[in-house]
Amino acid sequence: MEIYELPVLVLKGLILLPKNELRLEIDSSFDKDVIDISMEQQDGKIFVVPQNDSLEETVDVNDISTIGTIAEIASRLELPNGKTRILLKGLVRAASREYVKPFSGIIISSIELLNDDIVEPELNMAISRKLRKELDRYIKVVPTISNSVIAQIDSASTIDTITDIIVNYLPLSLERKRDYLECPKPLKRTEMILEDIYQEEALFEIEKRLDAKVKSILEENQKNYILREKIRVMKEELGEASLHDDEIERLRIRLLELVCSNEVRD
Repeated sequence: MEIYELPVLVLKGLILLPKNELRLEIDSSFDKDVIDISMEQQDGKIFVVPQNDSLEETVDVNDISTIGTIAEIASRLELPNGKTRILLKGLVRAASREYVKPFSGIIISSIELLNDDIVEPELNMAISRKLRKELDRYIKVVPTISNSVIAQIDSASTIDTITDIIVNYLPLSLERKRDYLECPKPLKRTEMILEDIYQEEALFEIEKRLDAKVKSILEENQKNYILREKIRVMKEELGEASLHDDEIERLRIRLLELVCSNEVRD
């Protein structure tokens, strides 16, 4: 198996999957040095890995994942504010065999590619259609997801690529995205995606029902409030309002809010 040696860029609170892009603005001199080495010595290739604990300020080789993405620095721009803006394009999954710090604290890794399972053409086509169908339905049910993902997967030919593209659009936690990063098998990733899609659809429907109930309650309370205010204003205009009326109205409202049987309320 072919072994590569690449500089390591550690991401905090972010995951870069293969077949996806990530834009970053870097202000750390340490990370800028990593980018320099990648551009000068590795033709822009770099090993991108997530930090296990994103709250840690310093990066230690024992605190970064062994699974990451070999990426290409597609563009680099020095900004007037001193930051460096880069565009990373994820290429393939890889696993680190060893992390070392040979100089200046820069992390270099010996890495090997993670081989995907070979999927037969007929099965690949069937699963691709299934994912396309379920995603199309999901977008109609959960309109918060961008439908631009459809155009992207339509241009892809394998479920290896399709699954990585879809994951980037789903509203997933960082840990769940890490699970996808660490799963080199496209068939398994397909199962995970379908599980997540079905779960999100169910949660969205529950949220819709709850929102409808809350809206109905608020509207009813608003109607009652407006009606009471109209009656109060009319009484004032007619000179019929009194402290006695106000007290009766307050007692009536408290009675309506009391949790009890109809017999007790009467």
